[in-house]
Amino acid sequence: MKLKESLITRSQFLKGCLAGVGALFVGQSSYPFLRFLMPPESELGPAEVKLSPGEFNLAPNSAKIFPFGHKPALLIKTEAGEWICLSAVCTHFDCTVHYDPQLRQIVCPCHKGFYDIYGMNIKGPPPRPLKPYEVKEVPDGLLIVRKAQGK
Repeated sequence: MKLKESLITRSQFLKGCLAGVGALFVGQSSYPFLRFLMPPESELGPAEVKLSPGEFNLAPNSAKIFPFGHKPALLIKTEAGEWICLSAVCTHFDCTVHYDPQLRQIVCPCHKGFYDIYGMNIKGPPPRPLKPYEVKEVPDGLLIVRKAQGK
């Protein structure tokens, strides 16, 4: 009984394996770069969020953190009853900020960063102001928070 000869040589097999490993390496290496160039829509977040009265029932000089897509937002009610909404993500290292009613400032607990109630960085390491959102109270009792135009 005679054995059949192989269809490919050992050299051809090794070249094929090397080409496959090379293709996997190139594909794996380029994936993070392509993700950077084309972020998925889910990371961009919604254009607006509607809050019911129970979600924004705040006393003057207080604040509440709520989800704006996949990121937190900070809703502040000033002593004068004005609504201010900002991103609750610190511009230094993406920590979640909170409102301190005694200081009347927004504080980042990670590295002692401070912002005024309008989101301007006033002390500490944050390099940029917080991203502002537009707030509108509508007649049916809802509060609509939108991404600010041009931001």
